[in-house]
Amino acid sequence: MSVTTDSFALADSASARIQAAQESIPPPSVIDAAHDVFSALADPNRLRLLSCLVTTEELRVSDLAAATDMVESTTSHALRVLRLHGMVTSRREGRKMFYALADSHVRHILVDVLAHVQHGIVDAADHTHGDPKWKSSHSH
Repeated sequence: MSVTTDSFALADSASARIQAAQESIPPPSVIDAAHDVFSALADPNRLRLLSCLVTTEELRVSDLAAATDMVESTTSHALRVLRLHGMVTSRREGRKMFYALADSHVRHILVDVLAHVQHGIVDAADHTHGDPKWKSSHSH
């Protein structure tokens, strides 16, 4: 092959990779909805509440407040945001409100993100002689 032929082959290959990458991007409505889900997960209190629900079928607001050391009004507000974003479901029993994860997708998202972060903290601690200050200042 000549240099010109190699250049065309490389350009065609790059063009095909770029096209494949572009075709893998979901429609704007899906990207916007995913952004909303990640925004709902961006609050530490909401993450703590979801973490509690990973290992239990459902919990009352008062139980979630006690488990996360939050006041009930703050807990209720955080759960309302999570419900509006489809992350949890709720049911009322008299004056008590119970919450559960909406589905297995929510469980997988949370478990995978926490495992990813914990893996990164462990790797950073290994590279910094046990000092995990790294947390969010390095990408993994």
